Amino acid sequence: RQSGGMSFDIDLPIVPGTDVRSAKSGPAGSRRVLTFMLVDNDAGAQHQLVGLLSARGHRVVPARAEEAADLAHRLRFDGVVWVLRPGGPKWSDFQERLHDSIPAVVLVSDGYDADLASNPQESGDYLLRRPLEEPDLDRVLAAVESRAPARV
Repeated sequence: RQSGGMSFDIDLPIVPGTDVRSAKSGPAGSRRVLTFMLVDNDAGAQHQLVGLLSARGHRVVPARAEEAADLAHRLRFDGVVWVLRPGGPKWSDFQERLHDSIPAVVLVSDGYDADLASNPQESGDYLLRRPLEEPDLDRVLAAVESRAPARV
């Protein structure tokens, strides 16, 4: 982004057969289209989350943990959805380096973690537990939407 330059958004369906215009009035009733980076090294689980987010009209850019920091520097995201896996990459390293440029981090976990459960919303982080419940997802997406900066 250069000073005096122009920027624009293009809505493309992420999942084949998804009409972005009709998805915007999806179950969450979201008024804004958000752009998420989805970090999950499990392709099957990643596909499920891409489907859930794009069905609500949001853009999703899948990424591997190794490329997440570079991608966050090059593109603008309203939030990052980071799936926690035992023995997997740590989200905290990513978050510490890019906290100022990413308005929200949504952590998805298979189990209970006392450290994560200690009110992560204060720092702009949110926790979802698997199996995902759509009302919980909708609540978190509404919170992320309220924190996302307005686009010009």
